[in-house]
Amino acid sequence: YGYDQLQEQIPEYLDFIVTTFELGGIPVDYVLVNPLLLEEHLAAISSKVEYYSSLPEKQEEKKAAQFTMQLDQISRTAANIKYIIEHFALYRVQNGIDFESLVGKAGRLTGQTEEDQIKIYQDIMEREKTATQVMEDFDLALLHAKTSGVSSPVFQIYLPENGAFTNTYWKGVHCAAVMLIPDDAYYMLNGSIIGAISSRLAENDEFMSVIRSGEKEAIRMSLEQTLKQFFTQYIKRI
Repeated sequence: YGYDQLQEQIPEYLDFIVTTFELGGIPVDYVLVNPLLLEEHLAAISSKVEYYSSLPEKQEEKKAAQFTMQLDQISRTAANIKYIIEHFALYRVQNGIDFESLVGKAGRLTGQTEEDQIKIYQDIMEREKTATQVMEDFDLALLHAKTSGVSSPVFQIYLPENGAFTNTYWKGVHCAAVMLIPDDAYYMLNGSIIGAISSRLAENDEFMSVIRSGEKEAIRMSLEQTLKQFFTQYIKRI
């Protein structure tokens, strides 16, 4: 958990936290440790685990809270998957469009307000500075970012009008996928959903062939199949 997440809400199932810095002002039990985890810190963690495991009423409360949390996660995951499928969008762009212009277009098509549009553009461009998202070996550009410019996860496909992108920055790829994750308390959950799509794009030639076809409903069906598989595995894991 990040410090800001704990300030917003402390999960009911949480007994204590192991942290490398003081959690002043946050009403939660914690063990302060060195990042190197010395023996004394391991002993302190073990002691805390033994303490909480000896409280039967606490364990019952924890089980009930965990079940409630699981139901919430399943519901939220299903809702976000449904949103991604229903709001999937396919756009055609000029072959010679440059990277910045396509990102700007994605911002304008996605953001609800001008502020959202600017934020989406800035966050994708900032992510690109870290490492290019144009993957020549996969014939694909995965333009993804965590951003406050959206309130739900987004998946969009941008295809050149004819063949490949011709601007040299694109390295001759034939497809750009825009994948956005809301910058909120559920970014890890949404990240796993979007991650399932990006893995499918990079690893499944059949999925990429459907995308290159430009048939929107065929792409949507393949997307639905991918997310159905993810959801099935997700439920098994929790």
